[in-house]
Formats: sequence, C-alpha cells, structure tokens
Amino acid sequence: MTTGRYGKAVDHDALMETVADLAARGETLLGGGVSLDTIAEHSEFERSTLAKHCRKLADRGDLERRWGVGENGPQAAYLPADGGQDR
Repeated sequence: MTTGRYGKAVDHDALMETVADLAARGETLLGGGVSLDTIAEHSEFERSTLAKHCRKLADRGDLERRWGVGENGPQAAYLPADGGQDR
C-alpha cells in the first residue's frame, strides 16, 4: 500500500484485483488491456494517480502494460501479469 500526497493510500493488491476483475468481465480495449478510464470508473482515485501506480506495477512485473485502441485512439491499458489466467 502506498500513501499519496493527500494521505489516501493506494492499495496495490486491490488495484491489481480491480484490473483482473475488469479484464475477466471483458471490459478491455481493442487490442487488449483495461483502460485507465475504466479503472478510474471503478476506483476512488483519479486517473492520473492510477496511471502512476499502474506504471509502477507494470515496471515491477505485477501488471502487463499494453496499447489498446479506445474512443480517443491508442492508449495505455493494463492486464494482470499472468494474463488473467488464474481467474
């Protein structure tokens, strides 16, 4: 869990669980991955905060970063590092 600038803690395990659940439900972009906008809709955190933490989790191998295509064109998207195979 990481505490942000405003004292709210981002629980990385909960964030990874949210991404896994959304991916399992098929809430992914064309090309794969759950968009930051979709993650933000299911979280109490702002998109920019989630972007920072998703990048951190991807850099350490806990999430997989992909490029998907949404309504506004190509954008970063995320999947569980195991591709959701444990679900």
